[in-house]
Amino acid sequence: MIRLVDVAKSFGAQQVLDGLDLDIPDGKITCLLGRSGSGKSVTLKHIIGLIKPDRGQVLIDGEDITQLDDRAINRVRSRFGVLFQDGALFDSLNVFENIAFPLIEHTKLKAAEIREQVERALAAVGLERVEEKMPSELSGGMRKRVGLARAIIRNPDVILYDEPTSGLDPLMTDNINRLIVDTQRRFHLTNFIISHDVQAALRTADKIAVLFKGRILLEGGPDDIRASAHPFVRAFLEGKQGDFDIN
Repeated sequence: MIRLVDVAKSFGAQQVLDGLDLDIPDGKITCLLGRSGSGKSVTLKHIIGLIKPDRGQVLIDGEDITQLDDRAINRVRSRFGVLFQDGALFDSLNVFENIAFPLIEHTKLKAAEIREQVERALAAVGLERVEEKMPSELSGGMRKRVGLARAIIRNPDVILYDEPTSGLDPLMTDNINRLIVDTQRRFHLTNFIISHDVQAALRTADKIAVLFKGRILLEGGPDDIRASAHPFVRAFLEGKQGDFDIN
């Protein structure tokens, strides 16, 4: 469904992506692993057309979105839902209003239909009777769940996750990981997760790609990543710091 071909991006003198190639298969959970500052978020922003590469292609079902105008990009974006790192909820809106926002902005549904869809989305993420709560009244895990409910409200084909377990305790991290897998299976979604949480990726992903110095160093299933002898991969798996050569 999604393919990045020879994508390069620099910001000033800083080369962030340097010929990145990545395939994100349809209907699977793909996780892009990398240390903080390695270019994971930049990769995600390329996929939804928030950034254009200096070089390369970003293909969605074979269509290169780097060549599209704003109207066409919005058409492509309508197929995506995004769960941002902190949930990105509107602090001035309650839970119901946050989740309903995409429907109010982009559809002509009646109020009763919107309420029904919001309730269904909340049930899908394991939350009920929280519609009137404000974001400030929610725990970190609940904010993530509300953010996911908003991400799925328009029945997207793809969900993009930006560090979904960042800042959560181990128990809530495990809950969110299970929720990601359950949501993917229930709605037959293509999931793309950017993360530095190695253990979460090994438990949830069908495919893992390791980002290093602007390129994909290694990709495969969890067992392939565990079996890698590359010094960077081994250090990353073991939580060690240091710099390494790709070769």
